[in-house]
Amino acid sequence: MLRPPQRACGTSVARPSHSADRIRQYHEVGVDLILAAFLHHEDELPRFGETVIPLARRERAKARTELWSSNGVLA
Repeated sequence: MLRPPQRACGTSVARPSHSADRIRQYHEVGVDLILAAFLHHEDELPRFGETVIPLARRERAKARTELWSSNGVLA
């Protein structure tokens, strides 16, 4: 079972790769909406969109490709 983070996972607290990994973990268990809050949104929101979101998308695409390959879909 994936437990909620004990502290904030925002880019100001965690590395972008950690935040992207947490998003991937939530997605794997069926979460399709994450509400995020930013203390300094004018600085943090653009950084989140430029760093974390692309990483999360790459992680998701990689996981999908690995799943398809293991099932013979991309053989």
